[in-house]
Amino acid sequence: MPSSVQSIDFTGLASNRGVSRFPGLRAAAVLAAIGSMTLAAAGQDYDGSNSDEFNDVLNWTNPGLPGGYPDFAGGIIDIIGGTNINVDDLIIGIGGLNNSSDGAIVFSSLGDTGSFTFNDSATINPNAGSFLFEIDVTAIGSLTFDLTGGGAVQIDGGFTTNGGTILADGGVVEINGVTTAGEDTIWNANAGGFDFNGDFNATGEQTFAGTSGVVADDVFSFNDVNFLTGILDLA
Repeated sequence: MPSSVQSIDFTGLASNRGVSRFPGLRAAAVLAAIGSMTLAAAGQDYDGSNSDEFNDVLNWTNPGLPGGYPDFAGGIIDIIGGTNINVDDLIIGIGGLNNSSDGAIVFSSLGDTGSFTFNDSATINPNAGSFLFEIDVTAIGSLTFDLTGGGAVQIDGGFTTNGGTILADGGVVEINGVTTAGEDTIWNANAGGFDFNGDFNATGEQTFAGTSGVVADDVFSFNDVNFLTGILDLA
């Protein structure tokens, strides 16, 4: 096993058939359905032009909330305006999160009920700006933090993984809330890394690997972390 790779094993967890008589109408309905699915898959742009509320229809450029809201069905959310965004819904199916405004974006929940859940293979890209999550963030599978544009990501809410590869590319992701890491999660650092400042709760083996080829550039920091586990093995 390369020297930049460490595997940590955690166990003992705290934690009507027939022909249509109106074929034209049927075709129109099918096309409408396809259009709706395409909209959901494409995602929409959030500009924050009317309020700070994520679920305000006037804050979306179409306008209107994405079809299927709060399920984005793999669509990518692009933040093109706004700064403080209140999220009081359980947002799921996010295919990616982009910050075209390059601003300092804060996601909070005044009702303490909001969260973001990202689909497998999603990317969070703050570009030259930043994302601060004061809400919980969940990765269904692999998730990339693209920090190659010089931006920053900070998670003050909880961060949950379900296996897959979590990559910090080009910068350090700061995680101040509780990390709940699913079994077989691979934490990859490519000229960046992860700065853990809260409890780290894992349900099985975790792999930490540097991928840049320069060990000193790939960093995993555990600062005053409580490992909520039974047995920890380093290999």
